[in-house]
Amino acid sequence: MPVAIPDDAEWADTAIVDPLARFGTISSQLKQFVDALCGLWEQGKFVNKVYNCLATGATARGGQEYTLLALHHSIHHSGGTTVPPGYTDPVNPWMTRLATPPATRPSDARGCPHGGDGSPRCPRN
Repeated sequence: MPVAIPDDAEWADTAIVDPLARFGTISSQLKQFVDALCGLWEQGKFVNKVYNCLATGATARGGQEYTLLALHHSIHHSGGTTVPPGYTDPVNPWMTRLATPPATRPSDARGCPHGGDGSPRCPRN
């Protein structure tokens, strides 16, 4: 897949953005790309464009919710509109579960992975 450049953000009417969750925020590479769009933002090129945002993380409760919020702030500030994919995760109302990687361990209803003996690996509150 080719790397996106600012010109792509200008001509596209919509975009699906799926950043890696990095401790509750977007990666520095994506931040750099967003910062490179300032000239287009000043010209109002993002007003009324539609965005769908996902967040990818290696663990449950890995900061995906805050990553989405950080991305939404940038989109809304530039005049864009976010359209959520819909609520499909029975555990977390912020997230959409599209697929489960085949190598994942079973988890309880809260998304906590189980050890080999079936005991949860995250604390119960």
